[in-house]
Amino acid sequence: MTFRVGQRVVCVDASCRPGYDWKGRAPKEGSIYTVVGFSKPRIGDYDCIVLAEISHPWGYRASRFRPIVERKTSIEVFQRMLNPSEVKA
Repeated sequence: MTFRVGQRVVCVDASCRPGYDWKGRAPKEGSIYTVVGFSKPRIGDYDCIVLAEISHPWGYRASRFRPIVERKTSIEVFQRMLNPSEVKA
């Protein structure tokens, strides 16, 4: 999955490897964060994202997040319902 700086993401997996101490900087499953950069892990070969809301020197595994799909809300259909001249029988 490809992420970009400024993109909002949601945490879908907040688990971590046994014995690892997040030192109070663990992401919370279901919480929304903003991508501010990218990094590589100290060990392993996977992509990491750096989040604006949580300071962590190596970032977080990108596969634990998914992009937020933002839809623009339109009330146009309701405005048409209020104008009877536009409603067809």
